[in-house]
Amino acid sequence: MQANLSAKFLLILFLGTSLSACDQVRERLASIISPQTTPQALDSVQHNIEIGKFKDAAALSETYANKAGPYQADFALASAQAFSNLGDPNKALYYLTIAIDAGLTNKEALIVDPNFELIRTDIRFVSLLAGRSEQYSHQNTKSNVNSAISSDSKENGGSTSIRIDDQKTEVKAGNVSIKLSN
Repeated sequence: MQANLSAKFLLILFLGTSLSACDQVRERLASIISPQTTPQALDSVQHNIEIGKFKDAAALSETYANKAGPYQADFALASAQAFSNLGDPNKALYYLTIAIDAGLTNKEALIVDPNFELIRTDIRFVSLLAGRSEQYSHQNTKSNVNSAISSDSKENGGSTSIRIDDQKTEVKAGNVSIKLSN
């Protein structure tokens, strides 16, 4: 039995060194041998987002984003960022909703976050920032909404307001303002 275990270890060691050109396989092998702690996994996800490895970030963060716990909001936010960068607004908004429900409070920072460039003008994104609980489908348009949405948030010293009517959509968060014509 000990010889069998030693042979497996040597095989893993050999494969690890011979696969130096294959980072993903090496990383998976390392995670099997020595699994990451939750904070280490979060650091890894955030690093992958910073260097543009959005698929890797999404794959790792999704696992944690769907589990309740002290890091759920952070992993759900990372998942939302990764999926937004991957061009999947539905998953990005899904995970952003989880992040907010799990306790993400700094909504003002989301407006200027470059990771949300794809969904910044999506009515569902705007509604989440305004504190609206309704989810909008793709069939709904801004002109169908014809209403004003406003939410004052004194967190971080700022306020968030959104106004949507037939002429324009205006979003304000702290000292950032975005105006879009309909």
